[in-house]
Amino acid sequence: MKNVSFKYATSEQMILNHINMKIQKGDKIAIVGENGAGKSTLIKLILGQYKPSSGVILWNGQKEMNGEVAVVFQDFIKFELTLRENIALGNIKDFNNDKKMIETLERCDLMGLYEELGGLDVVLGQVIDGGRQLSGGQWQKLAIARALFNNADFLVFDEMTAAIDPISEVEIYNKLIEICQDKTAIFISHRLGWTKNVDCIYVMENGRIVEFGKHHELMKKSTIYAHMYNQQASWYS
Repeated sequence: MKNVSFKYATSEQMILNHINMKIQKGDKIAIVGENGAGKSTLIKLILGQYKPSSGVILWNGQKEMNGEVAVVFQDFIKFELTLRENIALGNIKDFNNDKKMIETLERCDLMGLYEELGGLDVVLGQVIDGGRQLSGGQWQKLAIARALFNNADFLVFDEMTAAIDPISEVEIYNKLIEICQDKTAIFISHRLGWTKNVDCIYVMENGRIVEFGKHHELMKKSTIYAHMYNQQASWYS
């Protein structure tokens, strides 16, 4: 991203200002900041859902997106279909690939659900009589499994754990970083208990990137990131 700014067509106010960011293949990136800092707008620009008002976004030097991308948003959908159909929506070509599905369930800590259901073709939710309702955490892991089943090289996780407690969030994000070892991944959050494990942290404030670096580098600066991290530290005790 080179000097990217963005505003809505009906407004004169800039939502993002002069964003510069370079992500290498295989990087694990955290974009953090308070609610309203511009994190989700930045992701929509990266994914091509919005176009920059100025500046340029390049993928391997090209303006068009390269490769497969999978995204898990905060408001992911609960598809009241079978377990198989839920996962296959990530890559319909592998609809009948039971081996790959079970491997994906295992990576996402969903084997307990699979064994309880007794197979992949059990209906989830309550729309159909006899359907199996899931907990919020299970629906969330299923959304992650759907993204991983896509075989995408680039994964984006946008505030998907905002509704759960901080301790559980740390466990989920650390697991995702492990799962995405051979992929490029962006993780967006306003909570910081897990960020020490990524390659680079970008701190956003009022539509700008105000700091970036590794966890230990930003903590040494004792500025915005360090203040946020220390404020939240009691949540993880």
